Amino acid sequence: GYIIKGSDALLSHKDEKLEVYGKPATIKSSKIDGEAEVFVIYPNKSMSLVGNAKLLNNSNSIKSNFITYQISSNE
Repeated sequence: GYIIKGSDALLSHKDEKLEVYGKPATIKSSKIDGEAEVFVIYPNKSMSLVGNAKLLNNSNSIKSNFITYQISSNE
């Protein structure tokens, strides 16, 4: 249940990750709303937001240059 938008994306089977680039790239679901210059999403259900990163999760707002977020299994 995620909507991810960006200008470019790179899926690497070797490195097991999806990179989404944008000015900014965005991600939305029923539980999170975020934006960053780059999203790096891993199959272990973790995600890094890199560059002017902002993340809103359950009314908690985080702003940083680098955020790591563990996606819960019920998202």
